[in-house]
Amino acid sequence: MTFDRQCSDRRLISCMMTSRKAIFSTGWAVIGISISIIVTSWPKFFTDHLWIMWISTSIGLLLVIIGFFMPKKNRRNLIQSVDAGNLVAGDNTGIQINRSNIIGDDALDKLLKTNSPRPTQSFSQSSKTTDIIPHLESNFQLINIIYNLGNSLWRETTQFEYDGKDAIVAWFNNPVPPKGSNGLNASQLSAHIKFSVAGQWSTEISRGYWLGYSENEITIDIGHKAGLILGMVDWTNWISYINPYTHSASEEFLQPACRNYGEMKRMPKTEMEIDVSLLSHGTTTIDQLKLLLTFPGGRPYVARIL
Repeated sequence: MTFDRQCSDRRLISCMMTSRKAIFSTGWAVIGISISIIVTSWPKFFTDHLWIMWISTSIGLLLVIIGFFMPKKNRRNLIQSVDAGNLVAGDNTGIQINRSNIIGDDALDKLLKTNSPRPTQSFSQSSKTTDIIPHLESNFQLINIIYNLGNSLWRETTQFEYDGKDAIVAWFNNPVPPKGSNGLNASQLSAHIKFSVAGQWSTEISRGYWLGYSENEITIDIGHKAGLILGMVDWTNWISYINPYTHSASEEFLQPACRNYGEMKRMPKTEMEIDVSLLSHGTTTIDQLKLLLTFPGGRPYVARIL
């Protein structure tokens, strides 16, 4: 006995088991509607012709009785009732599962998984590409920045502002992919920064500040870039701030409108190594940088990328 290929593999069994439930549910629905019309006397047409309601109620009751007495076919009974003892999968493979080889539900699952083709194999293989994380481009820039208390963020100073600080900003660009390739947005991106002098000391920033953002997690869409503030010069020290705010100031309705910047880490102005790790959703590292920072003439300078 050959089944229609619309009910392939396991779905052919579920297709044959829905009739009892459908008949049973339809019967109760017809009875419920008929009784509600009789009780509410609306619409008036049906209340003036009660014989229609009695007929519909009888039909609904008949469907309930039919559904109640229909056999409850499970997977094993359904298979054993197949004529001629063979179950032919409707997947155009010609693979037959002999009834004598089926001893239960687990056996059916095992045979279907083992013998049926895998149409999704090519899809799963194509998904295993290097495009599972965005590929960012980076460069560095010396910028004079100032903290905007009203917007609770660091921004670049204008030509009429003279109280800013010289800072090193790491720019991360999410380039437009070439034709035929897929790109990804770098979503919920946060930065971990570590400053160290070998064998002497190290300082870490758990969540760094992004230039122009009050939150410590941002999204860099394809074709856009964002600047991470590595640190800034404050007289004779090199300082960096921890941004404790996950959401922007405009989203924090219960917080003060003006946020003070987070905890400050102070370090001497000396040659140091900086390790930067970009994390997506706080768990997946999508990019890492290591650079050497020097201070020729007292100003910060990225000597080289390590």
